[in-house]
Amino acid sequence: LARNDKYWRTAPALSEVVIRQTKDAVAQAQMLQSGTADIAMQIDPDTAKTMTGSDVKIETVPSYNFIYVALSPGAKANKVPLTPEVREAISLGLDRPSILDFTIGSEGQLISAPIPLGFPGGSGFEAQPYDVAKAKELLAKAGHADGFEMEAAFPGMNVYGVDLSLLMQKVQQDLAKINIKLDLQPIPFANWRERVNGDGIPMTAVFYAPDYYGTSQYVDYFAMTKGSPWARRAGAVRDPSVLNPKEADIYKAALAASGDEAAKLWHQAGEEMIKDRIILPLISPNLILAYKSDVKGVRYSACCNLPLAELSH
Repeated sequence: LARNDKYWRTAPALSEVVIRQTKDAVAQAQMLQSGTADIAMQIDPDTAKTMTGSDVKIETVPSYNFIYVALSPGAKANKVPLTPEVREAISLGLDRPSILDFTIGSEGQLISAPIPLGFPGGSGFEAQPYDVAKAKELLAKAGHADGFEMEAAFPGMNVYGVDLSLLMQKVQQDLAKINIKLDLQPIPFANWRERVNGDGIPMTAVFYAPDYYGTSQYVDYFAMTKGSPWARRAGAVRDPSVLNPKEADIYKAALAASGDEAAKLWHQAGEEMIKDRIILPLISPNLILAYKSDVKGVRYSACCNLPLAELSH
């Protein structure tokens, strides 16, 4: 990325910023310690503990980012209908505290609704239950007492210090306890986008970070309203039952409100999105900033994780 010398604010100190995509946290740590990189953005908590040396700084801050599992009742590859009962069973089969411990431990927190903790309306949701017996009961009522197989394609990448392949292996183990057999398919992000926006993917895992400080973007993106990105990915055209008209009404009212009133309405939208059980948020990892001690201006931002224009040497 080259500096724009006509930028209207304070001119960035660096003439260019080079971004290198790397496979995992260990590779990023090695690049940082060898001097091939100045900043590493996807270091996991365990790798961070191994990084030593006075020339490397490690900072950990709570983030607004989160990782979630998503279901698509309208995906063409579904072997059984993903009815509300089946979706509830899948949610009940996820041992979220164990998933948190397995992936990031104390370096993050659980999240129930697809609204960041700390955003208007994003707090005060109940923890999502883990109940294997009830999940099996719901599946039996839906005619799937013996379980079923399910395709789970997702981006094969490390994000916010979490390896999505390892995360989905844990999800696979959890759902095996309620007789749902996941076929895990880590794929390149570009292929994932094509599939999730095309025929759909029965189950996937992916991540989200805010574009600005405001809750409307989350309802825009995750609510089961006509034309929303995740309504399309959930297959609303093929299965209109996934749509939730209440969310459109709440969204309109929240945009017309302000302050505490708006926050209450955004919270109501979050409750409705939880009930949809299309988006199943799992964890909100802390952001680990690892960088060379001579780099200045490294900070977390709600809009972009790292404001590049503020960096200097």
